Amino acid sequence: MGAARKGERLAAAIAAVAVSLSILAGMNRLADGYVREALEGPGLDAAKIIACVRSLA
Repeated sequence: MGAARKGERLAAAIAAVAVSLSILAGMNRLADGYVREALEGPGLDAAKIIACVRSLA
């Protein structure tokens, strides 16, 4: 019975890591889109550059 619980915990840990990585990938994709839109938009200024750098951090 202990081995089954250990396997369940391992499976849950792997699932948690997979979910975390997918969330990070999605956030990275959103930040990339925001940066591209801001840099390609009219009126590039220091505030836009700072906002872009903060979104990538």
